[in-house]
Amino acid sequence: MFKVLSFLLVVLFAPCVAWAQDETPQPFVVVLDLPSGETDALVSGLKGLDGVRVEGQTWFLEEVQARGITPRRILRRPKDMRWVMRGANITYVLFLEPKEGGFTANFVGETGETEEKMDFEGEKVGDEGLAKLVEKTKTLLKLDEKPKVAPVETLDEEEEIAPVVVKPPVVSGGKWLDIGIGFRLLKRDLVVGGKNGGVLTYPSQFYPGGQLSVEGYPGDADEAVGFTLRGLVGLGSVSSGGVASGVLHADVEGGVSYRVRSQLGNPESGRKMEAKLRGGPRFTMFSTDAPALPATSLVALSVGGAVTLPVLADEFKFKGSVDLTPFGLWLEGKEQFGESAFTYGVSTSLGGVYAATSSIEIAFDYWLRVDRTAFSGPGALGFDGAETFEMVQGLYVGANLKL
Repeated sequence: MFKVLSFLLVVLFAPCVAWAQDETPQPFVVVLDLPSGETDALVSGLKGLDGVRVEGQTWFLEEVQARGITPRRILRRPKDMRWVMRGANITYVLFLEPKEGGFTANFVGETGETEEKMDFEGEKVGDEGLAKLVEKTKTLLKLDEKPKVAPVETLDEEEEIAPVVVKPPVVSGGKWLDIGIGFRLLKRDLVVGGKNGGVLTYPSQFYPGGQLSVEGYPGDADEAVGFTLRGLVGLGSVSSGGVASGVLHADVEGGVSYRVRSQLGNPESGRKMEAKLRGGPRFTMFSTDAPALPATSLVALSVGGAVTLPVLADEFKFKGSVDLTPFGLWLEGKEQFGESAFTYGVSTSLGGVYAATSSIEIAFDYWLRVDRTAFSGPGALGFDGAETFEMVQGLYVGANLKL
């Protein structure tokens, strides 16, 4: 009976023992960008170690985001580091920390905490220092020793958070096209005054509108030339003398845009500021059935800039813009107010975006545009030397899709 039980135990557990003996994880080192600019040299040296896998900062940040973790200051959060490292089977994360007169190299182990440190003096680590880092990595990985059976570690309930199956990485790079769609609540106020004393005011109620925007920078480089296009349509009403009339509002603008992005803060944070310069034509049309306010349309040149800045959390960004209209050409309605016209104006917006995922953002803003037009000569509505003040404003909420 004893021999039978022994035979069954051997049959049942022999495959498990054989599997455990073969299960020797490949040494895996991640190197974050060195502030001394010697990242490529260090990675090249580590790749020379037999059987060692080496990855860089971009790969690591994608793994962090794939697990729903904010990259900012993750090196100071051992629990999150442990989750990422165990989930991706990373043996060590190596990074350099600036100090007075030099650098401190940190080897973060699977516990998520720094296990070893090395100090270097000067602005560069140098060839000798890089060789020491490679040799230290070799020692920590115990490459000179025979492979051992990987220990089976039991996690307590609190630590049992690293998934065995790695999620597909959330890739934030390479997305060069932004498509935005949303709702804008609009209001238009128009005041017309003439030298002969004639005055008309047309304040509108708040009315709904839809907005679609497309912006692209082929190649997604930090310095890139691209295009921008925005279309807006609103349906509302205006009132004059107690009489309300329907109005159709259309706004289309686009052109060329030059974008520059720059790194903010620690390299591992992945946070970047973005600035844009842009210019192109703008078409604006208002059509109403009010007898005293005929349809008007205008084509103008718009030039300006915008800035995007990460604030508070990494997922939230502040956005602001200013655009100038140095001149405009009336296509329809000019003869109602005068014989010739000169138009100029300014517009601005303030808002933000929240990155729900690497591909979807929730956007919101407040937008204000003011146009002034000086007419000369008499107009069909009885004005002489008229001047108009037009203010259009709106609140926007929508979503951006990054492709």
